Amino acid sequence: MECRKYLPALARGWCPLCGQPYTLPCFHLCAECQSVLPPWSKFGFGCYLTGTFQEIVYAYKFREKLAYLDFFVSLLENGFYRHKLTRPDIILPIPLSKGGLRKRGFNQTLELAKGLQAKIGGKVLTLGLRKIRENLPQRTLRKKERFLNVQGVFALKADLREKKVLLLDDIYTTGATLREVGKVLQIQGVKEIEVLVLARSC
Repeated sequence: MECRKYLPALARGWCPLCGQPYTLPCFHLCAECQSVLPPWSKFGFGCYLTGTFQEIVYAYKFREKLAYLDFFVSLLENGFYRHKLTRPDIILPIPLSKGGLRKRGFNQTLELAKGLQAKIGGKVLTLGLRKIRENLPQRTLRKKERFLNVQGVFALKADLREKKVLLLDDIYTTGATLREVGKVLQIQGVKEIEVLVLARSC
């Protein structure tokens, strides 16, 4: 596909739990993950969010450019296998609030999840995880503010005890949203949590 020429090169190494890029070919935990371990056991990503690729991702996310969907699903599939993630029982996309869904017109992560399901199996849970209150857009906030902004925002409305869950999101920046959702899943007794994102900021 023409879009592939815009893919940035992967780093020589990265943190296995958050994808933080390294200049050397090493794969140890970064300082942040060593300080506070994420609630997931494995982390995968399709590509780094930079250059023209970032513009393509934003066009999909904010301007509903669905022509990129198949390309993004193929990147997720590649990331799933490259990072040796395991077949999930449940694929759980990060939800939008009702207001956010009305404004955007679609949940970009849910569409990615549906496409990925056809490649790796599992069941997409569309209404199991919900935002129970509105919060500010994460992209407008600083790192510390992002963690405060998502506290108490999500609720699990399905019984996922003893299930293996793949949390899916489009962009990983600070990890605040995924860490908050992961905590909710842990409290509810989810057996294993893995994370896959389309793009990891660098």
